[in-house]
Amino acid sequence: MGTNVNLRAGAGTDTAVITVLRDLGSPVTLTCYLRGTSIAGDPWWYRATFINAHGYIAGYWVDTGPDP
Repeated sequence: MGTNVNLRAGAGTDTAVITVLRDLGSPVTLTCYLRGTSIAGDPWWYRATFINAHGYIAGYWVDTGPDP
């Protein structure tokens, strides 16, 4: 696994990258979730805010406990 995680414009790997979280463990604020492109079998994506950027992050990279 790498240490860079993309914050994207939508819930899929085919959407634009808004910003890159450079370190795993970076704090983000999550507000909701939806199904999107599956990453390693995890289809959940979370609406996230990182500093002043808003977008979606794959659930595979987010430690929220059990999937919704």
